[in-house]
Amino acid sequence: PERFRSPRFCEALQASASKIALVAIDEAHCISEWGHDFRPDYRRLGQVIAALKPPRLAAFTATATPEVRADIALQLGMAEHSLHVRGFDRPNLYYAVQKAGGAADKAQQLIDLVRMRDGGVALVYAATRKNAEAYAQALKKAGMRARVYHAGLEDNVREKAQDVFMAGKLDVIVATNAFGMGVDKSDIRLVVHADIPRSPEAYYQEAGRGGRDGKP
Repeated sequence: PERFRSPRFCEALQASASKIALVAIDEAHCISEWGHDFRPDYRRLGQVIAALKPPRLAAFTATATPEVRADIALQLGMAEHSLHVRGFDRPNLYYAVQKAGGAADKAQQLIDLVRMRDGGVALVYAATRKNAEAYAQALKKAGMRARVYHAGLEDNVREKAQDVFMAGKLDVIVATNAFGMGVDKSDIRLVVHADIPRSPEAYYQEAGRGGRDGKP
């Protein structure tokens, strides 16, 4: 959505507006200020839709409470719309909470979990950049192929981390919530929230990146 800041981009779209058959918006919860991952640039999409007047409009998200759904429809000007809720049961996902007795114990449990995963790759979420760096360092010391990803890194460093992760060249990536948008890797065998997630919606969105190949 950041592209819509560019007048030239908007003009190019306007010029071809009559050829646009469908506008589809992914991660639509970002439109709503009540969504767990609100991004102001998504708000601009309502103005874009009003200008383009596409004959079909669809908005998709894995996590939207009734309030968020209503706000998405309002912001996009969807006065008459049909709502499709598939449900969120993913029977191949197993959820568990583990108690940790301090930083050293938590680091050791992370190492054990990543080491015991059944193939694929592990994704560890941390609440802060400092924690992400610390967890990644502990995993590296244990001999894991580990990378860290957060908003404080240079763009090329973040891109390299995501590239090697997507290429299957890591055992684990440790990330803040800066990592996630557009991540669609099928063989994530383990998702660990090493720190408490920001909200139930954020937890579900991030946990749902595991097991997209349908395997346990």
